[in-house]
Order: sequence, then C-alpha cells, then structure tokens
Amino acid sequence: MRSRTPAGAATRGPPWCAILRPSAALKRALFDRLDRDRDGTLDRRELRGRVDAKEFAAADPDKDGTLTKDEYFTIVEKRAAARP
Repeated sequence: MRSRTPAGAATRGPPWCAILRPSAALKRALFDRLDRDRDGTLDRRELRGRVDAKEFAAADPDKDGTLTKDEYFTIVEKRAAARP
C-alpha cells in the first residue's frame, strides 16, 4: 500500500508510517549525540551495542573501524525500511 504524506512524499504502508521514518534532522541529532569525542565518526565504543558486528562491518566499507555520518545513516535507513 502506498500513500502520500502531507508534504506529498510517497511512503510505504499506511500514512502513519511516515512518522516512523527518521528525518534527516533526527538522524543528524542522534549521530551528534553518539559522537562523544566530536571527531565526526562513530567507533564501536561510541555505539555501545547499538549496532551488531555484522551491521557495523556492512556499513564500514573502508574497514577503518569507524562509521561516518553517511555510513551510520545507511544502518538507520535500513532499519527503518525493515519496519512493517
């Protein structure tokens, strides 16, 4: 079922599903809150179990042991898309 949000953006599912999709501002705020050392990346310590090893590895293509905002947002968006 496809519906439209008040702003006209298409969403999957009933109209209230748009509420469950994280906005860009919400994702940035969460990232900034988790980034305790303010280096612009998240490491496993900063994520403290919020992301399992498999998710982390999949979101860290350069294998540097940290997630940039875009890499972290990939996880957030995949989780949001997986919600019924």
